[in-house]
Amino acid sequence: MLHVAAGVSDYAHLTIVGPRGCSEHCPAGATVYESSSKLLPFLLFSIWHAVKACRKTDFQIMIGGSGLVAPALLLLRRIFGGKTVVFLHGLDIVVASKGYQWLFIPCIRAMDHLIANSHNTRRLATGKGIEEDRISVVNPGTSLPDPDRIEPLLGRGGKRGGEIVEREPATRVARLDDEVALLIAQHVQSN
Repeated sequence: MLHVAAGVSDYAHLTIVGPRGCSEHCPAGATVYESSSKLLPFLLFSIWHAVKACRKTDFQIMIGGSGLVAPALLLLRRIFGGKTVVFLHGLDIVVASKGYQWLFIPCIRAMDHLIANSHNTRRLATGKGIEEDRISVVNPGTSLPDPDRIEPLLGRGGKRGGEIVEREPATRVARLDDEVALLIAQHVQSN
């Protein structure tokens, strides 16, 4: 989630609700609400912090780091509006608890978009009735390659022509086709 926070903070004001101690790892300028590091108190107090944040700011998008926060995001969306995205882990789908399956799976299914951590997690999610076109896959621990190494690959492998479009000195967009754009942002250190 740190990479997501860093990326989002480049383009928008970021408000984070996280466990105690997370503020030392958050991007500069982010508004941070810290809660307990223990699961149940975190889930309860994070909702309270998120409601406070939503009363101050009209968020366009709310991103959850796990399916465990899907019920909270669904509640926030219904009260305050905005789009919801959840990072989905296999365990979010396969927990062997009827209570969990009854409460969490419908909330996960109601998210506007899901980011699965593997193709297998996406397969499990589609097995629970989530449309595949609402699930992207981003494997954990992956880094974006050097944009200069991507340029020779564009147009290969049956893809329709590709191009790299400069947006700013630190950002390139690789257009793979009319519907897919890969945003590659490089961190630029200032002296």
